[in-house]
Amino acid sequence: MSVRSFARSLLAGAALAALAAAAPTYAQTGVAAPQVAQAAQNEEDAKLDRLLESFYQQTLDQNPNLRSRLGLPGDHSKWTPVTDEFERRQARIAAANLDRMRREIDESKLSPRARINYRLFAYTQQTQVEQAAFEGKTPNLTLINSPAVQMPTLLLNFHKIGSVKDAEDYIARLEAMPQQLADVLVGAEERKARGVVAPAFNFGPILASAGAVIKGKPFDQGPAPAPLLADFTTKVEKLDVPAAEKARLVAAAEQALTGKVGPAYRDFLTRVEALGKGVTANDGAWSLPDGADLYKARIKLYTTLPMEPEAIHKLGLKEVERIQGEIRKIMKQTGFKGDLQAFFTFLREDPQFVLPSTEEGRKTYITRATQVIDEMRGKLDAYFGVKPKSELQVKAVEAYREASAHGAFYEAPSLDGTRPATYYANMKDMKDLPLYELQTLAYHEGIPGHHMQIAIATEQTDVPKFRRFYNNSAYAEGWALYSEKLAKEMGVITDPYSDVGRLNAELFRAVRLVVDTGIHHKRWSREKALAYMNDNTANASGDNAREVERYINWPGQALAYKIGMLKIEELRAMAQKELGDRFDIRAFHDTILSQGAVPLTILEDMIKAHVAQAKAGKA
Repeated sequence: MSVRSFARSLLAGAALAALAAAAPTYAQTGVAAPQVAQAAQNEEDAKLDRLLESFYQQTLDQNPNLRSRLGLPGDHSKWTPVTDEFERRQARIAAANLDRMRREIDESKLSPRARINYRLFAYTQQTQVEQAAFEGKTPNLTLINSPAVQMPTLLLNFHKIGSVKDAEDYIARLEAMPQQLADVLVGAEERKARGVVAPAFNFGPILASAGAVIKGKPFDQGPAPAPLLADFTTKVEKLDVPAAEKARLVAAAEQALTGKVGPAYRDFLTRVEALGKGVTANDGAWSLPDGADLYKARIKLYTTLPMEPEAIHKLGLKEVERIQGEIRKIMKQTGFKGDLQAFFTFLREDPQFVLPSTEEGRKTYITRATQVIDEMRGKLDAYFGVKPKSELQVKAVEAYREASAHGAFYEAPSLDGTRPATYYANMKDMKDLPLYELQTLAYHEGIPGHHMQIAIATEQTDVPKFRRFYNNSAYAEGWALYSEKLAKEMGVITDPYSDVGRLNAELFRAVRLVVDTGIHHKRWSREKALAYMNDNTANASGDNAREVERYINWPGQALAYKIGMLKIEELRAMAQKELGDRFDIRAFHDTILSQGAVPLTILEDMIKAHVAQAKAGKA
């Protein structure tokens, strides 16, 4: 998903839950619902449900990439547009949908449940309109926002081929790739003419990743097929159709690759190289038009809180100092002689913490990560009542996108249950995946982290469909970081070095508060940000370099993790203080996870309502 598309889904997420506590249910208040009045309200509820369903279908029709990602039936022969006009049109549609809902639905007649959906949808649409004010003022082509990588990724991982029609849709998408590349290039070239261009470090990875897509047969005489041909051939081979039909489809795909994809990618490489010429700056949001306002808007978007960058910076410095103090305690426990920086060097360089960058080393990592997740499943019942049904697999990031992919990330399961969730690990350099962090990373991306939260959200059946596929960084990443600490509490992190890995992961997120605000608010250089990360974490320098570049490209998003975790910890402490012996950790976690992603302000209201119910003996 592109950064712009991802941002839109975040807007949807924030909005859907934005006013959840504003209209408490009768169960929350303990008041019985009058039967006659409730029946009248349900008629309006049904109208709203139908309208929200139509908006949901409209979204799928306009966003075929999302349809494929969700694994839903329908047209999979097209791409979601990447033009500025498409983005402007989406903002106009959001405004029109909001106006229509307000005209056609009488909010006063809605039940409490439906009123939440109404207000949340209104929030998402309004937020999308507000964020559209910055359209065209930020780069549209970066190493994490390049259709040259995103299109192959969708085809390889989300485009199913279960019929001849599916295969023909795949071929149609291959044939449409040139237009997507041309459109994003036009937008990038127009922006550069206005002085809006991606930071210099982007161009090398963009070129490397795009070049890897057209490496191999049928693009050259290499010994192996290119990723797209290999994927298409493998999927078609599994079809229950005559061999001649399979051969026809593969031949058509090869023709599309050689006749359309190859020339388009070569043109893309030439024009991106030209775009990068003369670009030397690696500056933050402050250098963009309306940069200060942009950064504040992104802070609110990703943290769901109206926080000031200076306050976030100071909070980060305070948390860095606290967590480093915890690490020093473990240094004494292990008998390490030396200061904190020497300990970080030891963690980075000692061979006991690194698997070899070989096929065997990568397989070993996947096996161990899978075992860690499987073992955690046996511990869940004591801490969770609600658990996901979807399966979870651990996979290596594909070689063609290693240069541009994050170190690790999670992909949600398909809504129809045919595609499992995936925890991806970038294994380009195994030094970036140290063994002392293996457990913590598996808990963050898998169980009880992202998989618990996201899979449970997608499996909800009692909410409008549009609420199942959005997310919210502060909630989702805050939960995943909270899960790392929870794993320690659950007794599964016992090795002191694994505990250092957990603390270093939390330290890493605290450092992000300092570095993200440093880059975008205090105008830190890329080099200063990297030096701060190298001095204050045990992360490999290469990993830190990728992270700094990610923060520069994606203002505000890195703040969500620690801000979200701190809010969840604050709410748990409040609930424990209020409830005392009546505090139930399972009920607390289920309250957080059972409603899907919500803004932190609404999460606070949900927990307060849970505490009130527990005090009244209703929870």
